[in-house]
Amino acid sequence: MAAFLIFLSAGCDKTSIPTRFSPPRASSAASGSAPGASSSASSASSAASSFEALDKVIPNDDSGIPDRAFYKAVLETKQQDGKTPVDENGDGKLQTGEARAVPYTAHWERKGIRSVQGVEYLSAVEIHLEHNKVSDLSPLVKRARTAAKSDLISVYLNGNRVTGLYSLTAPMLLLNSAGLLFDHLDLSDNEITDLSPLGLLKITGIKYLNLSHNEITGIDALSGAMFEVLDLSYNRIEKVGALHTDVIYLDLSHNRIARVQSLSGKFLTQLYLSDNALTDLDFLRDIPGEGTSGKGLLCLDASDNRLASLPDFKGWGWTNLSPEKQDGAYQVDFRGNRLAEKELKSKLPEAFLTAKGAEEDGAKWLKEQVGSQKTA
Repeated sequence: MAAFLIFLSAGCDKTSIPTRFSPPRASSAASGSAPGASSSASSASSAASSFEALDKVIPNDDSGIPDRAFYKAVLETKQQDGKTPVDENGDGKLQTGEARAVPYTAHWERKGIRSVQGVEYLSAVEIHLEHNKVSDLSPLVKRARTAAKSDLISVYLNGNRVTGLYSLTAPMLLLNSAGLLFDHLDLSDNEITDLSPLGLLKITGIKYLNLSHNEITGIDALSGAMFEVLDLSYNRIEKVGALHTDVIYLDLSHNRIARVQSLSGKFLTQLYLSDNALTDLDFLRDIPGEGTSGKGLLCLDASDNRLASLPDFKGWGWTNLSPEKQDGAYQVDFRGNRLAEKELKSKLPEAFLTAKGAEEDGAKWLKEQVGSQKTA
């Protein structure tokens, strides 16, 4: 976690966080032999060993890969060279040797796939299943379990038919001593309403979890969650209870949050709260910014809320705040509220307001913030 914290501490660029719009690509997925490909292939081979013979057929039925659309998509997948199909002999059947030829990064978007049962026979480690009809996540946990220890699985399932998370957490609970299983798990733009299954996990097993664009109304079950990146933007969350988290990056923007009882997390450094109904930010008091060179949050976006006052960031000794801009967005943003210039000047550290450099200008920040407030 320390290494990742250093990465996030370098700035507040939201584009560096995996989202449904820009999934990160593994460097080892470049053309040629992928560094993780051999270990991935060996783990897939282990899963396929139940078929005994080296090139025995993995059938298109319940003992292999039952979903016809998925089976067909796998056969048509191009191997690592980007030219040769996995079904190299053209017989319309998937042999175990061909299953190992599935590339490190597999693209099966918009294929009408309803089930990925049997995915553990394949060597893919970065799996793109965007805009299909998948609802059961348990086969993906099985794939993650069969992967080599060096190959954390990344799965992109935005725009599918996932309604609940028990098919994810139930098999993970059986593996709670296995540690981390997923690097990235994108479940955005599904039909998820309840996060309570995630609260059952003692070890989350997931680094980056994207649950944006769902129908989630409450997040209290996530208290104690150990994700590094958690995106809950564009949901229907109205209030937050006493939430303690070890998350580093938390996005709660574009919800309906009017009140947060308390929010604490020693590693939390990036917090996005824009487009809610908040009237105060006093709940930020217990965020130390541990692991950074200063104190408090590095990035705080509370724009477009109902704030008429700010907490005493100066009195809290928050030294991490900066008027720096990255990719056109401020690291600290209170625009679209009802904050007077006097309020901004009195609550922010002097070093913040007087900062002047190539990437930061406290005076310019203040002018833009004041000019972008709503009228009372």
